[in-house]
This record gives sequence, C-alpha cells and structure tokens, in this order.
Amino acid sequence: MKDYDAVPARLRIRQGPLPGKTFPVAGEKTYIGRDLGNDIVIDDPEVSRRHACIVRQAGGYSIEDMGSTNGTFVNGVRITGLTGKSQPLRDGDIIGLGQVILAFEETVEAGGDTIVSGVAPPPPAYAPPHPAYAAPPPTTPSSSALGGGNARWFLLGCGCVFVAFLSLVILIAVLIATGVIDLGNLLLPAP
Repeated sequence: MKDYDAVPARLRIRQGPLPGKTFPVAGEKTYIGRDLGNDIVIDDPEVSRRHACIVRQAGGYSIEDMGSTNGTFVNGVRITGLTGKSQPLRDGDIIGLGQVILAFEETVEAGGDTIVSGVAPPPPAYAPPHPAYAAPPPTTPSSSALGGGNARWFLLGCGCVFVAFLSLVILIAVLIATGVIDLGNLLLPAP
C-alpha cells in the first residue's frame, strides 16, 4: 500500500514571490489561490481567490481550474473548459497562475522506498512549453512574465484618452441640447 502522506508531491516556485520555495501537495485535494483559506496561498493580484485545485487519485495527480479570471496554464497551454475539467500532471510540468510559475514535483516509488524525483522528464510532445514559462526565473524583478509594466501603462493611457474624448462628446451634446450652443449660428453665420 502506498503512503501518499509520507513524502507528498510538491510545487516549487520558479518565478514569482519567494523563488525556490516549495509547498507540499498533500491530501485528496489541494486548493491554490489568493485567499488565506487555501492550502497554498499565492500573493499575486492576478491569481483568483480560489484559483485551482490539485486532485490526487490512484492514477496520479491532475490540476483543475476553479473558474479563475486569468486561467491556469500547464506547460504554457491554458486548461480549457468550465470548472470540473482537469489536466493530468506529470513530474516536471510547469504550472502558470497569474505571474507565478510553479514546477510540479511528483513522488515516485523506487524499490519500495518513496523518493522525490527532482529530475524533470522531457516536455510532452502534445504541449511544448511556452518560452515565458520554460525560461529560468529572471535575476531582476519583473511586473509581468509577458512584457513588463509598459503594456499596462500604454493601455491605461489609451483608456484615459478614450474617457476624456467620450466626456468631451457628452459635454458638447449636453450644451447643444440645453441651447447653450446654437448649431444654427455655428453652421450658418449671420450676414
């Protein structure tokens, strides 16, 4: 009989807060999210309150997205479908949640002794890892795995310009409707 709790599988942070920190994956279900009620708490605003769940069954482990806003990725591929869809996990798989990149390390049995395999198998042929997920953690902090904060500032600036333009259009429409601006005099000036 296999003792799952003797040496559980674990998740190791490859990129994000506290790189190298490991979390045990113990019990039948291990919940991951931003709220303190989860088994593994990840402090990242892009991680949902209850983001994902790792399920342990007799055949191994799988990960299930819990309806997160930004999705759960395994080897760079988003888990698709609704809550309840799961993706099998293999030793060495890379899991992306928000800006955090985790490596799944599964326990294996060798000759009756339970050991943790730290050797990652070659990536599966069906899903090659996305370069941003496969790269080692950067030596300097980054605000995003896919482009830094510049894209966010650009989008914020575009949004501000759009809101200002929309406000101006609404103001002119209100001034025309109340008669403060008379289009007749503007379009056909008096002789």
